[in-house]
Amino acid sequence: MEIRKTLVLFFALWFVMTFQKLDVLAAGNGTLLNPWQISTVDDLQAIGTVGDWDDAYILMNDLDLSALNWTALGTPGSNTFSGSFDGNGHTIDGLTIDLTDVSSSYVSVGLFYGLVSATIKDLTLSNIDIQVTVTDTDLYVGALAGTVEAEDGEVFLIDQVNVSGTMNVLYNYDTFEGHDRFVGGMIGYTIGDNDAQYASLISNCIVSLELDVGLYQHISGWYAYADSLSIGGYVGKASDVLFQSNVLEASTLTFNQDLSTDGYDGFGFGGMVGQYTTSTDFSQDDLAIFDGNTIRSSSITGYSGIGGLLGTYYNIVNNTIKNTNISDLEIIGSYNLGGVVGKGLYLLFDSVDLEQLEITNFTEYNVFFGGVIGCGFYTDFMGQISIDGFTFRKTDSEHNASTVGSLAGILQDSTISANIDAKNIDIIANSNVGGLIGSANNVTIDQAKVSNASIIGINQVGGIVGGSQVLYVNNVSFDGIIRGDYGVGGIVGYTNADQTIDHAIVMGDIYINGYFGGGMIGKSIHNWNDSDTLSITESYVRANIHYTYDAFGVGGIIGCASNNSNNNSNRIYLTDVYFAGELLFVPDAEHASYDNGFTLDPILGRDMSPGSHVFTHVYYDNTLFSGTNNSGIGTGKTTAEMMEKTGYEGFDFTGLDHWFITSSLNDGYATFNPGLIRIDFMDSEGNLLDIQIINPNTKLTPIDAPKLEGFIFDQWLDEEDAAFDINNPLTDSIVLKASYKEYIPDTGSSNGLWIWMLSLSLGIYLISSKKTLNHFK
Repeated sequence: MEIRKTLVLFFALWFVMTFQKLDVLAAGNGTLLNPWQISTVDDLQAIGTVGDWDDAYILMNDLDLSALNWTALGTPGSNTFSGSFDGNGHTIDGLTIDLTDVSSSYVSVGLFYGLVSATIKDLTLSNIDIQVTVTDTDLYVGALAGTVEAEDGEVFLIDQVNVSGTMNVLYNYDTFEGHDRFVGGMIGYTIGDNDAQYASLISNCIVSLELDVGLYQHISGWYAYADSLSIGGYVGKASDVLFQSNVLEASTLTFNQDLSTDGYDGFGFGGMVGQYTTSTDFSQDDLAIFDGNTIRSSSITGYSGIGGLLGTYYNIVNNTIKNTNISDLEIIGSYNLGGVVGKGLYLLFDSVDLEQLEITNFTEYNVFFGGVIGCGFYTDFMGQISIDGFTFRKTDSEHNASTVGSLAGILQDSTISANIDAKNIDIIANSNVGGLIGSANNVTIDQAKVSNASIIGINQVGGIVGGSQVLYVNNVSFDGIIRGDYGVGGIVGYTNADQTIDHAIVMGDIYINGYFGGGMIGKSIHNWNDSDTLSITESYVRANIHYTYDAFGVGGIIGCASNNSNNNSNRIYLTDVYFAGELLFVPDAEHASYDNGFTLDPILGRDMSPGSHVFTHVYYDNTLFSGTNNSGIGTGKTTAEMMEKTGYEGFDFTGLDHWFITSSLNDGYATFNPGLIRIDFMDSEGNLLDIQIINPNTKLTPIDAPKLEGFIFDQWLDEEDAAFDINNPLTDSIVLKASYKEYIPDTGSSNGLWIWMLSLSLGIYLISSKKTLNHFK
């Protein structure tokens, strides 16, 4: 009897408790067509206890969690959320988590403990307040979830989820045990399926966050933590996940550390993702791991591997970062800092728009700082790369930071086929300082323009590249100011292996305070490999070169050739090249004149092997440079002669890809199209009227309508005699021919008609008046 009463009581209590829980989510049945409706905080906390963890839920009201110290929904194992959560445009405000010194060896913090193949969409988490302090534990922190993963053959989706508020995480080391530490504004750690056919996605989200992470060591000794620490404005560490059309704005992300380590190679700290790892080639399916993401009005402060979008990337196949927008961003750190990526292997950048990036280095003797990437190996560029406003500074006056460029700090085994337009560049650093790349090794550059630039360094300072090994450059130009002490050049400061430069232009002013300064190359090949050569073709320098008393080896094209005295090695080939600028001595209080004039030359300042080089069609303006041509290289021409084609014997003036002269470009000196879009305007007889050079995918500015006696200008025709629409952006160079229509002079017929009509009106008036007068008689 007692057993029966006990059973009855148990089932009664079970029945009551069950239906009480069902009352919490009474509306809906957990399907996608009829999800469980969440209207209260109690409803939210009942997820997984009423309804299953893989059910569908929908938020019906805004909720306020600020009065709670939130416990994440779910637990390890089968109690992780794998269903659908539709925020329905509503806001969960005041998510508060205060977690201190937990004893667990595994901590996952967020609204959800973890997500598996789940969908979360159309949700805002505002005014989050997450405070975590732990010691020696695996740690995963994110406002939405600690971890998010996809089962094999499945995907997860995070779409239109917005996060704002404050997050502070403090991690203490008391032992030498290795642990994972992944902290993200939205998610600590994400991993998708490694099959591109099942690509998990984080898209259309906005994060605005104050994030502070600190790691402190309370043990003596040395500890290397490799890749076990990653911090991101969105995700700490991500694998096999696509990020599309997300925004980080008005955020301040900070990492503080007090550790003894053997390096930070595996550390990642990114505005969106701290570290990304994958072995999946998404590009085979025309997918970019990052596509259309924006970072704006934010600052990131850390130590190493810091990127505005992504801290570090490791892979064995190329993946793509596409259509990235960076604006009004400040990055502070010491190693591997980039406006888009801090450090990356096997990456392709396709179209970047970067505006107002400032990178500040706060410790001495550190390296690899770039506007797009700090350190890149097997890193390629395509599309349009626009950099408008890149500033690099050190906080002390010594400027010991090295390897700096507006595109990249260092690139190795990389190809640049993008159209790069870098302007308003301001760099002060130590060595390997370039307007585009600090240090380049086995790099090809095809199409780059650096303008309104100030590049200041000490050693190996160049308008395009600071120091290089193997370098192939085509269609590049520099316009600005370059200052340095050793190895200073308008294109490359210092070279140490094969160099090929074609269609290069240097404008502005170059200041050399020590050894080896040139309008195009500061110091040529320095090694002893007989096969290495420097070749410069169809290029010119129209910069003034300023030198001090200490300067040695100053040339209008090259400051110093090889130090190798072997006449058969390290040859220089100059073909179709000219210098039209001044070499200007800058006196100081102790030196009113220059003593090293024998190393001063309009073409090549100093040469250890003068018999080995080949110079063909090399010229200089001897109106501007009236000094002694010590090397005897090149032919002097007056300024007037250099305004005519006949002044450049041997130059090719045919076609759209070679030399031309027009008074509207390059002050009337010979110039060429540096790989951009050239428009030749011709009259109806085929005579050249004017030439324009514009960027690809932009519209031309029509010249004044040409006049032809007896005709009126009608329109421009292309080379096929088809009407040309001036409102269409151009992608290829073109020749436009003026078309006219016959001018029909005014014959006066219209005036005759007016006279006839006036006469008719006057006649009618007189007849009417006569009738009126007869009436009154």
